[in-house]
Amino acid sequence: MTKYIDAHCHLSYPPAETDVGAVYNAARQSDWENVISVTDMQNNTFGAIGIHPWYISEITADWENQLRDLLQKNSELLIGEIGLDKHKPDMETQIQVFCNQLLLAYEMKRGVCLHCVGAWDKILNIFNVFQNKLPHFILAHCYSGNPKDIERLAEKYNMYFSYGPRNLQDTERLRSTPLDRIVAETDSFNPNDIVIIVNRIATILNIAPEKMADIIYQNTLRMLGI
Repeated sequence: MTKYIDAHCHLSYPPAETDVGAVYNAARQSDWENVISVTDMQNNTFGAIGIHPWYISEITADWENQLRDLLQKNSELLIGEIGLDKHKPDMETQIQVFCNQLLLAYEMKRGVCLHCVGAWDKILNIFNVFQNKLPHFILAHCYSGNPKDIERLAEKYNMYFSYGPRNLQDTERLRSTPLDRIVAETDSFNPNDIVIIVNRIATILNIAPEKMADIIYQNTLRMLGI
């Protein structure tokens, strides 16, 4: 039986019934407990909690302590969705919140789910400054950076590259990604659609769908440390 894991999706309320695996990402601080609750109840699901750059204006004064406490109590949680977005205000605060979460990921040996829109120069500068204090792995959600950087990022930062509806129209990045670094996402509230995404990736790369599904499934397990 072919297996699938949606490497980046979000929770609906109530959560969608699914036969595939899923990595549910929080966006707001108010999402954290729901993500933990659902991933505790559903098999083959994983949770990521963090502050998305779109919602930094909503954080409470003790957000970082709350995040640390939940991570300590839930050893399988990732940190996400976190990052930078040039289209949103207050880049200085975005950077501060992002850096704090990166350091927490390093401290607690967690992977992160990375959101980046128009700010890869800033992201890579932060990675360069942090050097050996970076997360266990980095999932580049809906990767939008330079295709020429992919192999270097994979090797230097243990980065995996996630492809889905919003970044499969430009196939150059996908074709530039080593096969063992490709994962798939829906970025939706319905992880069942991951089968469609994996089949589209298979078509673009001219690989049999079942073989592509197995490659992506194994990549995702490796990324998650399973």
